[in-house]
Amino acid sequence: MEQTMDVRNKTLMVTKYCIKNEFTMCPFDEKHNQSKLPEPLYLVDRKNKYKLEFHCAECEMHIINT
Repeated sequence: MEQTMDVRNKTLMVTKYCIKNEFTMCPFDEKHNQSKLPEPLYLVDRKNKYKLEFHCAECEMHIINT
């Protein structure tokens, strides 16, 4: 019997690339757009949905498997 690791609700990646920064919505950017995105945000592909968590003080975006 093959065992697989359960990765639901686990952080899959931590990145300095941030979607909020890309849309000029970073709260630490002086050119900050005052618009707000409805959170939580997700990345979606054909099979999976990934929740995005923003750790702005550390300037990190975490990608979580849902």
